[in-house]
Amino acid sequence: EGEGLDVEEGDALAQLEGLPSGSLGGIFCAHVIEHLPPDRLVRLLELAADRLRPGGVLITETPNPRTLVALSTFFADLTHVQPVHPDTLTVLARQAGFARADIRYTNEPPAEARLQPLEVGGKDAVARQGLAVANDNFTRLNEVVFGPQDYALVART
Repeated sequence: EGEGLDVEEGDALAQLEGLPSGSLGGIFCAHVIEHLPPDRLVRLLELAADRLRPGGVLITETPNPRTLVALSTFFADLTHVQPVHPDTLTVLARQAGFARADIRYTNEPPAEARLQPLEVGGKDAVARQGLAVANDNFTRLNEVVFGPQDYALVART
């Protein structure tokens, strides 16, 4: 309100069904797809692919189920149906007719919230090697536990 934008509120699928093929340049869905059962998610992607003109783009952001930080609060919202894995969403977008589908990770937790690497120094090669292995494990844990909280599918017709 007050931004001079023409906005309509309604059911996303019903809105898209009411539009002609190729009539949109872009579609943006922020935290919508995790509220849809699988059949409606597939239908949303099919409608989006059809309603976008050539070169059009669909961007949909959703919680990242590949990290525990995002999953730790996912089910606090009772309207969430299920997390959507980025690989699954990519495949569904391609099957729906998108020519390209890329994933971009967003909302990385701050560095201080992540496991910190240990200082690797000194002359003891065994100790340095052990610390290097520990730091590699910290990196892996950071991706699983403290990775980006959301991701966006960027799909183009």
